[in-house]
Amino acid sequence: MTIIIYLLFFLGEISAIGAILGLAYLHKQHTPPLRVLLAYFVACVVAGIWKFVVFFDHQPTLWILNLFLVAEIVLVMLYCYYTAHQKRAKQVFLGLAFLLGLFSVVMYQSDKVSDVSWINAVAIIAGTFYLFYETLEYSEEQYLTRTPNYWFLTALLLYFTGSFFIFLHNRYIFVSGNSPSFYLEGFRFFLLTGRNILFCIGVWHIQPSSTLRYYLLGGWASATLYAVVQYAVMFG
Repeated sequence: MTIIIYLLFFLGEISAIGAILGLAYLHKQHTPPLRVLLAYFVACVVAGIWKFVVFFDHQPTLWILNLFLVAEIVLVMLYCYYTAHQKRAKQVFLGLAFLLGLFSVVMYQSDKVSDVSWINAVAIIAGTFYLFYETLEYSEEQYLTRTPNYWFLTALLLYFTGSFFIFLHNRYIFVSGNSPSFYLEGFRFFLLTGRNILFCIGVWHIQPSSTLRYYLLGGWASATLYAVVQYAVMFG
């Protein structure tokens, strides 16, 4: 079990590389929401790699997590903004991107876990529920599971709903060093990996093809190899 959790630690953010390669292949089909998602995936991978570079240098990594929280809430709210149909909803999402982004900057601390993670999670959960409502209201597709946005929204809802209570008690998890914290963080990284799987399914539904499948699987193979190598370096 411990080995699996450590592999999930290494795989978590890096597994977004599958979605990055898929969107890179589909660059001609890019729309504003897809460009924002691509930026979000890149931020996930960069933060993941950066975190372990700093970690192996025996330096604190909390400042990277807190910096990523700023980028995350802005990019997810911008995705909601570009995806929404109603003008009023667009204004709300744009305002949240600015206000929560600014709040995350104000609350930023390099040596402590930011308290804004659970607040951002609540905003993202509410936003995804609203966009699901709009999808049901405006979609002309008979089967919603064939639409990319369905999978993107499901991925966000799965991760942030599952991680909400972990974020709510993040000081206990990251700071106290109690044994349950290891397994709770393992569960969060499990959700993170599941989220990236759903993101890849969403990318697949943009324009299914055998070539796209190779890009997605190639990204996951690279991420898995990275996780195994990191584990071997750390514990080998």
